[in-house]
Amino acid sequence: MRRINSRSALFLGEVVLALLIFALSAAVCVGLLFRAYRVSEASRDLNQAVFCVQSAAEVFKIQPELEKVSALLGGDLQSGHCYVYYNEDWQPAEKKDAVFTMLITPHFEAGVAYAKISLNKGAAVIYELTPSIYAGEMI
Repeated sequence: MRRINSRSALFLGEVVLALLIFALSAAVCVGLLFRAYRVSEASRDLNQAVFCVQSAAEVFKIQPELEKVSALLGGDLQSGHCYVYYNEDWQPAEKKDAVFTMLITPHFEAGVAYAKISLNKGAAVIYELTPSIYAGEMI
């Protein structure tokens, strides 16, 4: 009778150990999947930010006047800066619905027009670019 109980206890111990190993493996896999999701989301945001900032830079190069840049991009002019807002799906949005904000700050010196264009998510800068164009007599 003692021999049967000894085998049962040993089998039960093996099953508990297998369950613990399985639970640990599952926890590691879930952690890896969550990290991969975050990396994928950050990559998506960076790709969209590069696209939006490059598009704004091309608009600025065509027309370096901030009022016209703002009108073409659908942005808001506030004290010499242009703000363009996007929602979580990267669609143009109102300020209250915005998740991403593109800030265009132009400055001119020696006949050259510069614009610092940055795209932010909250306080974090996702992507930034500084295009320039010879403006000559336009300024």
